[in-house]
Amino acid sequence: MNKKTNQLLKLLTVLVLANMMCQHVLASQTYRIRMQDGAIWRGEANALVEIEYTFHRGKMNLKGELKKVTDQYIVVLKSDGSSKTLFRKDLIKITTLGQGDTRADTGPIDNDTPPNLDIAMDSKPSVKPLGNRPDASLPHVFLLPLEGTVGGLFRVDEIKAIGEEADKYGPGQIIVFVIDSGGGSMNETEQIHKTMTEIAKRHRLVAWIKHATSAACATAIHCSELYFMTEGRAGAMTAWHGAGESVQGAAMQDWLRRAGQWMEQERSDRSAYIAHAMIDQTKELSYDKNPVTGEVTWYNTTQGEFVLSRQGENLEFNVSNALHSGFAQGKADTTDELAKLLHLPIWYETNSYGRDIAAKWKRTFERGEREVPLILAKLSIENQRGDPEVVIGTQIKYLKQLISWWRRAPNVMESIGLMGPEDLQKEITELRRQLARRNR
Repeated sequence: MNKKTNQLLKLLTVLVLANMMCQHVLASQTYRIRMQDGAIWRGEANALVEIEYTFHRGKMNLKGELKKVTDQYIVVLKSDGSSKTLFRKDLIKITTLGQGDTRADTGPIDNDTPPNLDIAMDSKPSVKPLGNRPDASLPHVFLLPLEGTVGGLFRVDEIKAIGEEADKYGPGQIIVFVIDSGGGSMNETEQIHKTMTEIAKRHRLVAWIKHATSAACATAIHCSELYFMTEGRAGAMTAWHGAGESVQGAAMQDWLRRAGQWMEQERSDRSAYIAHAMIDQTKELSYDKNPVTGEVTWYNTTQGEFVLSRQGENLEFNVSNALHSGFAQGKADTTDELAKLLHLPIWYETNSYGRDIAAKWKRTFERGEREVPLILAKLSIENQRGDPEVVIGTQIKYLKQLISWWRRAPNVMESIGLMGPEDLQKEITELRRQLARRNR
């Protein structure tokens, strides 16, 4: 293996190990955070805290783990694995908690999975029917869980596949996307946009939202119907650079324009102003609601009776204001409740295809996250010792394993930043030449 490749593999191994150690390093950082009344909270990163903060015209409480502190905002990891960003100017009080007391209190108590939802993420692929249609004239129903980081667990591949499965039964079927994600890759979001826009021409798309932030919210708005779980929230679609800074200038204006179009393309009662308030902290959003007809008029100012977002805020809907404003069409915590909202006599699914492909990809993705760093570590170690011919043979074996992972889980490989399969194959070719020269 050449010197350049050796250096790259060593660097990648260091980066992987550094990422594993990151949490321990963070724990040593101490912060001072000033409250609205001037009081100072002092504590460490990863502290368990309870926070009281202002939200619109009221107050909210949140419990979780302090993960990030900047000059403008803090990030808290909730018990369900999602994160919440709070601006420092909104902080009223922070209390350090004891170990294990991390229940999030932003509304009703979260459940890991709503009763009767039964999303079998760990089931083996079976494509079994999950209830017969009571009437042959009713549409077929398919359910696809979308969880985790967009571009990681949450991919366009499964969305495309569920659309193709529904196509087998003709147009007009119902596809329910169960969304629980804090966002992720904009590149993946662009692919999802193209795919869902096409599927929406043929089928009825429904987003059932537990958590849809950023890219996950951008996915949800491609559905003509949005239903929130009790703890549901959606919004905060700011686009970020890889360095953790929001896009600005022409890139920001382009994202505002396109996201506004996405917001309006499936429903005439959604306004581009909603997307703008989710993206840009300088944008405001309010609305008036006709007490007789329920018709909503949106404003990109705070002139409306009901204010959703002021300057300095990124709009994120909860179940209450999503329902009142008409952004969401209903609330459901179980499949039976969702069936009623979809005007179905009972809940039924044509088959378990969506659940199965989601479970299969989750197993592959998580295995890749475990195994690829180990392969890199072994490759680096094997590069340092042993009989040259044995070392070369072992290196070829591990490089083949990395190429195999590129085929199985390219999302994992991209997140690590490993050289592509073509470059890995070139390294194998060079190693085989070295081996052949030694055997002459």
